[in-house]
Amino acid sequence: GPAVLGRIGAEVLALNAVLDEDRVVLAQDNVEAHLEQLAAMVQTSAAELGALMDPSGEHIRLVDGKGRILDVWEALLAYVDLVSRVNPNPRVAVPVSTTRAVEEIVRRRKGEVLYTRVSPAALSAASEEQGVVLAGAEGGGYIFPEFLPAYDAVMSLAKLLELLVRTESRLEDVVDGLPKAHVVRKDVATPWEAKGAVMRRLVERLDGQEMVTIDGVKAFREEAWALVVPHPQEPVVRVWAEADDDAAAQSLVAEFARLVEELRG
Repeated sequence: GPAVLGRIGAEVLALNAVLDEDRVVLAQDNVEAHLEQLAAMVQTSAAELGALMDPSGEHIRLVDGKGRILDVWEALLAYVDLVSRVNPNPRVAVPVSTTRAVEEIVRRRKGEVLYTRVSPAALSAASEEQGVVLAGAEGGGYIFPEFLPAYDAVMSLAKLLELLVRTESRLEDVVDGLPKAHVVRKDVATPWEAKGAVMRRLVERLDGQEMVTIDGVKAFREEAWALVVPHPQEPVVRVWAEADDDAAAQSLVAEFARLVEELRG
């Protein structure tokens, strides 16, 4: 990893501080504490940005030049925004649980969003479809199919630096211009044997409402939406919701969580 970044460091002079001194891959055990340390380091060294990679080398978390820790949606949207600026009619793949703000950005550039099931394997498969320039998920995993159809933290950082140079922009300015995401998630304990019945009853209950079934059931309320997906490995049904603000999203996720509880009997 460091060797790759060192090679491009000469071209990205403004980022040398972060590339040469702060290339620290830290353990996953206390991510928030490490991010706080990284944010402080970025500010004291006047670096352009900071990046924290997980030990697997797959996921990355970002800090902008103002020392702001990007939340998972801001980081994904920053990548979407940047690839949309350099690729005409961009195709971007994201899980069906992703904020609608991705579509807002991509549509502005006359591109297309491909929605996938909520799994890294599904996202990886979609990344190989014709014309897909980025596949990304909320957990800090980004796939650049021209390089590799899998999460790669070092490539994610290298691509970020390249995109910032190509668009002549700074990460903090990109972040300042992003639409806001208001997505919340709630897990509802559900016995394995009840999952199928819950999903069938949910489809019946929502009969006539606008919905998609890429993974689980995603129901739309004008611009807002709620998504209900049985967890593949745990006795849990996951509920996501997005609305115009956090309070409305919390209210919608609570409503659908109650519905799942009612339908599981």
